Formats: sequence, structure tokens, C-alpha cells
Amino acid sequence: MESGNEVLVQDLFETLGEDLDFAVVAGKVGLKNSIHAPEVQRPGLALAGFLDYFDSKNIQIIGQTELAYMSARPEAVMIRNWSAYLSHHPPLVIVTRELFLAPALLEIADRLGVCIFSSPKKTDFLIHKIGLYLERELAPTEMIHGVLMDVFGLGVLIQGESGVGKSETALELLQRGHRLVSDDIVEVRKMRQEILRGKSPDLTKHHIEIRGLGILNIRQLYGASAVVDEMDVSMVAKMERWREGYEYDRLGLDQEKTMILGIEIPSILVPVQPGRNIAIIIEVGAMNQRLKNMGVHVAEEF
Repeated sequence: MESGNEVLVQDLFETLGEDLDFAVVAGKVGLKNSIHAPEVQRPGLALAGFLDYFDSKNIQIIGQTELAYMSARPEAVMIRNWSAYLSHHPPLVIVTRELFLAPALLEIADRLGVCIFSSPKKTDFLIHKIGLYLERELAPTEMIHGVLMDVFGLGVLIQGESGVGKSETALELLQRGHRLVSDDIVEVRKMRQEILRGKSPDLTKHHIEIRGLGILNIRQLYGASAVVDEMDVSMVAKMERWREGYEYDRLGLDQEKTMILGIEIPSILVPVQPGRNIAIIIEVGAMNQRLKNMGVHVAEEF
């Protein structure tokens, strides 16, 4: 299941407000505005009245340079340009360094329903912090059935039909010193630079279900070092019951791929049969994938 996300201005305020010392100075009704784009931009020529290429979906941030320019304009010009700027209804405008907007400008923001925050932080710092938060919250998301493990620093997504032994394999990997990210359902987000980042839904975080034992709290059983909150998905291990007569790969020359959120992830097919230690196979598969990531392809060199 894939979702397109949005963040309310109020969500941003509640999440980052204390850390970034936000204060709402105008347009409180705009706290209900939705943010759909992760970019945070400085208005530039938009404050001079040139709005042909102005992207109103982005959060706007105003610092010393912008306020110095506005203050140098005649009041009538400043109000006209500010009104035209806010009439495009950006979701949020942030004024940095505790600088002050003229009361007339705040009244326009109130009238148009554009929320204005102030913060004592520097402009570049705010852009960085807000950008990281929005990138995560607005990233395309898919809920995937499987188990995500940290195996030798590689995020391995274990998939397979119900009852094939995914959770039991994860438990064996935990016994061998690896770490659990999520069991049963993995929340995968598509970040920038074509990165897939997986985490557990809050309800099942740090827990694993084993038939015959029930729900286990891995953090309590194995300690904090046995769990990790999130991990980049770097490999998929597909478990399936052994099919008689099927020609499984014996050389490793062909690299299978699994498509997740439009990104191809290297994958291996692991047939399950009595006597096969699936955890060790996945462990070695992860080590082999690390070698491939470094440009070492053992099967091709054989």
C-alpha cells in the first residue's frame, strides 16, 4: 500500500517548535494549512514583485537579506509586493533571527490566512532542520509484509508467504548477533538519492511474533543492542518452500532485483527445506552483497 503524505503546519510546530524556538506571530488560522513539498526556500525576487516562477508549495524563509531589502523600499511598494507574495498562499513563512515584520505586513498575513513563525535560529540552520523533517514525513511510503533485519550493517528485507518461517529466521539471526528493525509489517519510505528507509510501525516496534510463543519484546529479551529504529533497505531475501524439479540458481551469475517504490533492490531467492539453516544462508548472502557493493563479484571471477 503506497501513500502520498502531507504535513500540517501545526504538526511542524508541535514537532520542531521547541527545538527551533518557534513562535506564531501572525496567521494562526494558517496552522491548518497543508505542506506537500519538502523544499524550504528563500523568496528572492518574489519580494520584488516578480512571481512568474514562484513556487508557492514550498515553505518560505525570510532572513536578514530579505528584510533589509523590504525595509529599503517605500512603504507602499513594500505592502504591494508583500500582498502579491502572500496572495499565492505559501503554507508557511518563517522569519529568522527574531527579526520583526512591520505590523502592516502581519495584518496582511492574518487577512490572507498565511501563518508566520519567528525563530531566533539562523536561516541555514532552519532550512537544514526543517528540510530533513519534511523529507522524511513527505516521502512516498509503502507498507510491506516481511521482516527487516540489520545484518552486518546491511538492511535485509526478508519476505515470503505466511508460515514459511520469516520470524523464526529473524530470531536465529538475533541469536547470531544481528539486529531487528521490524517484524511482520515494514514501513518503507522513499528518500532522496533513491534510498529506501524501513522502520517499524509504532504498534509493533521492537516486537516479534513466534508461533507457539506469541509476542516477544526483543529489546527486553536481548537488550537495546538487539534492535534498531530504522535501516536502509539494501537487499531482499525471498523465502519460499522448496519446489521439486525447479532449477534454483547454483552459480550466482544472474542478479535478481525486487522493485519497491520504483527502485530496484538486489534480491536472493532462498528455498526452504528441512535441514537448511536459512539464517546462515541469509547472513552469507548479506556478506556477499557487501562484496558486490564494493565491486567484487565472486561468481564472475570464478
